[in-house]
Amino acid sequence: MQMEKLDLLEKRLGLFAARFTELKEENLRLRRRLDEQTARMREMEAEVGLSRHERERFRDRLDRIIGVVEQLELMQEEEAGEPE
Repeated sequence: MQMEKLDLLEKRLGLFAARFTELKEENLRLRRRLDEQTARMREMEAEVGLSRHERERFRDRLDRIIGVVEQLELMQEEEAGEPE
């Protein structure tokens, strides 16, 4: 009877050790995946930052162009309004 209990205990410990190993490997895989996704998220955040910066530069340039066009329109209106 004692030998049967020891065999059962040994079997259960073996199953426990196997399950522990499986969980440990799964944990490592999940950690690697998390690290990869975290790195990708940081890359994407950097890309968003660059896009924002480029958008601001584009807006500034567009505002300057609009300002020049408005000045030209005013000059054209002034010229058209003056009698010759």
